[in-house]
Amino acid sequence: MKRSNHRLFTLCQLVVLVGFASLFGGAAWADQITLKNGDRLTGSLLKSDEKNLVLKSESAGTVTIP
Repeated sequence: MKRSNHRLFTLCQLVVLVGFASLFGGAAWADQITLKNGDRLTGSLLKSDEKNLVLKSESAGTVTIP
């Protein structure tokens, strides 16, 4: 009986850990652009074509980079 309770407790810990990882892991998947001068912009890539790249950043807003 004790062994069964221990497995259930371990399983609950695993479920909670995976839940937290899925909630807070999304922030790690932001796009990052490094400019020629070494500056970096972090945000969400909205559009990319042959001429421009459009990035939405919390600190800089929507930025279009040729």
